[in-house]
Amino acid sequence: MIRYTAYFSDSNLSTPQQKSSLIMLVLLGLLVFVYNLGTGIYIYNNLEPLPTCDFLYRVAFLSGVVWALKADTRKSAVQSVYCSGLLFSIGWLFAAPYHLLKTRGAVGLIPILALMGCLVAAQIMALVFVLLVTLIHT
Repeated sequence: MIRYTAYFSDSNLSTPQQKSSLIMLVLLGLLVFVYNLGTGIYIYNNLEPLPTCDFLYRVAFLSGVVWALKADTRKSAVQSVYCSGLLFSIGWLFAAPYHLLKTRGAVGLIPILALMGCLVAAQIMALVFVLLVTLIHT
């Protein structure tokens, strides 16, 4: 069993900010997994996913990343100069890893790697699902 206690400065998750960061990471992973699983099933069946779902995913993902990082930076003495929403809507791909590396070191990349793992797992699950459905119907 892998323990991710090094992800937080306190191993027992005693502060609300640490619990909020962990909850948001789990919710982001679930969001990434469900969206990519559904989109993968649509694409493998030669269908176009609904634009509404894509829009809602993008808004929810951006909101989740900002919420998780705001919960994480509350324990930091550094004050934000820019609006978090604007900053992450423009450059979240660079800002989130930079922030996590600066505040936690290499262990800070665990959330990003976990989200990438959810994306890959969802794509694989979608492919397996489509192949099983195809085999059953033929």
